[in-house]
Amino acid sequence: LAMSSSQKLDRVDAAELAVPGRLLDQEVPGSKAFPATGARNVGQTASGFVYIYNFTKTTLILRKDTTVLTANGRQYLFTQDVSNIRPTALLGLTEQEVDPSSLIPPVPVVAAAPGEQYNMQSGARLEITNEVLGAQPEVLYAVVADGIAGGTTKEIKIASQTDLLQALGTVRQETIEGAKQVLFAENPGLKLFGGAMSAEIIEQSTSVQPGAEVSVFEAAVRLRLLALVFNEGEIRSLIQSRIERLLPYNKKLKDPEDSRLQMDLVNVNLTDGQAVILAHYEGEIVYQLDEEEIRDRLKGKNIEEIREILLSRPEVQAAEVRFSPFWVKKAPKFGKNIHLEFSAELPEEPAD
Repeated sequence: LAMSSSQKLDRVDAAELAVPGRLLDQEVPGSKAFPATGARNVGQTASGFVYIYNFTKTTLILRKDTTVLTANGRQYLFTQDVSNIRPTALLGLTEQEVDPSSLIPPVPVVAAAPGEQYNMQSGARLEITNEVLGAQPEVLYAVVADGIAGGTTKEIKIASQTDLLQALGTVRQETIEGAKQVLFAENPGLKLFGGAMSAEIIEQSTSVQPGAEVSVFEAAVRLRLLALVFNEGEIRSLIQSRIERLLPYNKKLKDPEDSRLQMDLVNVNLTDGQAVILAHYEGEIVYQLDEEEIRDRLKGKNIEEIREILLSRPEVQAAEVRFSPFWVKKAPKFGKNIHLEFSAELPEEPAD
């Protein structure tokens, strides 16, 4: 069943299948404290010296700002520009042993980040990548001189960018949910569909910037909530009254309070406060008996006549007739002395 809803209506319109809507427009603040989950290593940075091997046959200059040394995915940097890197010479023709005198003095390097994982033993190889020369690992590389050492790890808590973004998202959602709870507590029976609400961020902030050394920080928001809500009782009553108008006189809805109602919202226009409600109603339809009519028809009838009258009705499946005292053969002529007892309301039919 489709019905319209508008904030312009002030009462249910059964003829037009329309129910009033209520457009809520309010600003709500929200804030909450969050633990920082980011970490920063503030330990010591490893440093040491390396020999540079240059087999390019060209004297090179490696600038500290354009050169990176790497080993096992870890980066190291020169602490100064390195110039006059002459070609490395070899001794002998078969062993290809490097002539130590052709090497320039060891060059100081420092790890790109703190941590003991940057410590390296003497003789370890590092690849050299330069913005001009690129990477030429076969002809240009470095070897650790007496070791790169001194790297240590010491982690501290920080508020990461992810922490701050997730915190703002959480506060926004919790602020919306909190506003809904207040709305429903103050207005029992209201129905709010998910697609009938919008949340505009007026302002949002965090107490710290990304990377701040804190264990706890606060996120705060101010939202403008726009929502179209309905009175579910009015919708249910409108549907039930429409069904009852279509039923024959001898049928009715059984226990309307136990009926099931599912609703979806389409064509939502929050600007105008209008929408279309698609309702699926499930209830039970049962026969109803007019006791006064039955008593009137049974007056003065014997057992067989009474049973025949009762069983002739489609809503009666079985009938038991008793007279009291036992010598009475016909029903009383006064209806008030005829007592009717219904053990069940059958048959039942589902109503959609």
